[in-house]
Amino acid sequence: MVNGANHTSSGIKLEEQNKKLITLIPNNVAKIGYEFVFTKITGTECESCKVRAVCLDNLSVGKKYVVKEVKMIEHHCPLVGLNAKVVQVELAETQVSIEKSRVIVGATISYSPINCNWKFCKNYTVCVDNGLLEGEKVKIIEKVSELDCPRGFKLARVLVKS
Repeated sequence: MVNGANHTSSGIKLEEQNKKLITLIPNNVAKIGYEFVFTKITGTECESCKVRAVCLDNLSVGKKYVVKEVKMIEHHCPLVGLNAKVVQVELAETQVSIEKSRVIVGATISYSPINCNWKFCKNYTVCVDNGLLEGEKVKIIEKVSELDCPRGFKLARVLVKS
């Protein structure tokens, strides 16, 4: 469940930009506003599942989604042994860091992660490990704050959407 494939060069399927995205997620997290990063986990149980296409093929691996609507339809997932609800999702806004000089609210830029390998930094998930791919086009929605970088990079925390 909560899984995907079939991308464009930016890592996002073309259909994601124009259609309602439907998938299945476990009942306990099927709430409006719930955010998740899509991973494709399959097993032999998936081969004959009647909802396989909706569950496994509608989203892009590694992208962050937010639940916008929870449907009343429910299916049992034999892979994880839980019931799952049908939900409508869309790509979520993500907080990332970028160089202050590149911050222009409303601009669409090619994303570049900060060149930093300090994995224990409090900012690492915003600067490097944030689910975006290098070169991916993102729109800067809002400047959230200046970022205090222990390595001295001049950064801002911004809200972006793929």
